[in-house]
Amino acid sequence: MGNYEWIKPAICCLGYNRPNSMRRLLKSIGMARYNCEDITLIISIDECGESDKVQKVAEEFNWNYGDKIIKRYPERMGVKKHTMAIGDLSQIYGAVIYLEDDIVVAPGFYSFTYEAVNRYKDIEDVFGVALYNQRWLSTAQSEFIPAYKGHDIYYFSGDISWGQCWMAKQWKLFRKWYDAHEDCVPDYNKNVPKAVYLWNTKSSWSKFISFYLAETQFSYIVPYHSFSTCYSDKGVHTGINSDQCQVPLSQNICSDFKFCDYENAVRYDAFFERKDRFVNKIQGIDINNICIDLNGEKYDFTGYKALLTTKKLDYDLLCSYGMSLDPIEVNIINETPGDDIKLYKLPENQDLSIYKSIDVPVVNKKRIFHQIGKYRFKSVLSVLVNKINNHVWSR
Repeated sequence: MGNYEWIKPAICCLGYNRPNSMRRLLKSIGMARYNCEDITLIISIDECGESDKVQKVAEEFNWNYGDKIIKRYPERMGVKKHTMAIGDLSQIYGAVIYLEDDIVVAPGFYSFTYEAVNRYKDIEDVFGVALYNQRWLSTAQSEFIPAYKGHDIYYFSGDISWGQCWMAKQWKLFRKWYDAHEDCVPDYNKNVPKAVYLWNTKSSWSKFISFYLAETQFSYIVPYHSFSTCYSDKGVHTGINSDQCQVPLSQNICSDFKFCDYENAVRYDAFFERKDRFVNKIQGIDINNICIDLNGEKYDFTGYKALLTTKKLDYDLLCSYGMSLDPIEVNIINETPGDDIKLYKLPENQDLSIYKSIDVPVVNKKRIFHQIGKYRFKSVLSVLVNKINNHVWSR
């Protein structure tokens, strides 16, 4: 496929045992706006006791923009193997939009994906196009508000679930890495959030992508306004119905999105911490020599001169800030008075990993109560319910 050809990503819906969820997803796809024709819709059904019902929903859905393919597996695949098979379809269609059945898409989801894919299809370090914009960090128990610099997207070097698109060139590189690591996911990488280590290697495809992105430092591009949301319906990996992952859907149906390259973008690592130079220096220390840990989830500070964190640690304190402004890093830029965020001087030439001494997830109590004052109490309560039910996202 030459660079001059415009890719039309296939839409692939993964179904298992939730016919009502699949009906809701397909309805949202049918109501979306499309800026081209000949779009392939694939409804991929894993085998279970509800497969006949899911297939009936798929057969009844009317698709007016191209081919509709219903793929039903005769035996149980499992979500990881099923997802990898869907990702492999990118080699046929150039790109594939992956939607699990508890997702709902916004009217402009395809226009955004279509333009993004054809903007980034040959850029290897853009691993994929996210549709979902994370708003709540379940392990940090805090709201996430990304900084804005005038573009429609930012870069994120962690895995994104609940709506994404994988492109052929980038997926091929990942597939090669995955085939070499399928039976031996890496034991340690300080760029991977600690909660990811708990995800089940046998069932979690997302765990492998997380380690791959940590190793390569590739990124998703993420829209500031979400083109998908997640109902988190009760299922194999979710013990209860929850609205914790619900985010507002973009109503933008235009086809003139403002994309940007990596160097000019707002960038976040897998811990949702800034990677770009939002300030040049803090207390005379270059920002690249400071470990940014404003969500309090990092566990290895080796190689840095200083640590900027919301945790209370036994290092030499250089200065502190409040955290009344959003996004949280703006408090550093504005030098907000307070003692919520601390800059510590780190000892040199030492192993500064605290991986084995912290629990999962990290809980910053002050951050929780700070967020209750400005975030929906229902969402905070949902987090606590999930903890009580020992619920950990194991995508």
